[in-house]
Amino acid sequence: MSVRATVRSGLGAIADRAAALPWVRILAFASLSMLLGVAGVFAARNRERAFGMVQDHPYFRVDRVVIRGVGDLVDEAELQAWLGFRPDQSLWNAEPRRVVTRIEAHPMIQTASVRRVFPSTLEIFARERKPAAISVQEDLYYLDRRGEPFGPLAPDHDRDYPVFTGVSVGTDGQQRWALRRALRLLRRGRSDATQVDVSELHLDAEEGLILYPSHPRVPVFLGWTGWERRLERAERVLSTWKGAAERLARIDLRYRDQVVVGLREPLPPIDAGTQAGVVRQETGVPASRRDLRDRAGEGAV
Repeated sequence: MSVRATVRSGLGAIADRAAALPWVRILAFASLSMLLGVAGVFAARNRERAFGMVQDHPYFRVDRVVIRGVGDLVDEAELQAWLGFRPDQSLWNAEPRRVVTRIEAHPMIQTASVRRVFPSTLEIFARERKPAAISVQEDLYYLDRRGEPFGPLAPDHDRDYPVFTGVSVGTDGQQRWALRRALRLLRRGRSDATQVDVSELHLDAEEGLILYPSHPRVPVFLGWTGWERRLERAERVLSTWKGAAERLARIDLRYRDQVVVGLREPLPPIDAGTQAGVVRQETGVPASRRDLRDRAGEGAV
């Protein structure tokens, strides 16, 4: 064989080996990938199993729930019962967003925030809703400043708020609009230090807003418009009748530039045989805030 043929044969062998080399690399890479994939699946399964063991370990059991921001409408014990944590509840399973959703579903809670402090403490800050008045339904409900009802009230809840009657829970339309205006009237009255201490407000479909001061217990008819101006006129009327307010039966301010005052009929004379204090004049005035407190104490609201 000539030298030229020998060289040509050697170069051909090298070329064939070089052509086969990429396939070897591809096969090696595929085999390695397969091995790594199998190892990854095995590791993931074991990691999940290991994490599950960590989650269920007693070391991470919730043994302390710190609740701040409550006390007026709901206490800590009630809110913990509302959360419904099991005795073996793991802190890993107390996912903050779910806990917040549960707390904010409580009728007395406005907003909440939650923080997990490992290994076993859950910190909760909750903000209670702010009552502006009480609505008398089949049960008693608080009303916030927007007229949204929440409750019902428990026996130990504060009842020293103006009372609304003639309002349905979940009301809408004109009644809802009137309710919000009436609540705004209450806020302005408190900020302006009005002399009329409002005890109750009644929304009547025909008469409009009827206001009842704490004293004297006389209905003040405000109608549907001009409530602030008419309330100022009611103050002047009550001031004029100071000392003789027990004679007032009603004050009607629905007329332009006029005030119509109704007087009670005089009480009949008491016979000598009639026991003192058994005769009193009825006015048909709804229960006052004090009446609500007394009736609540008897469990008959």
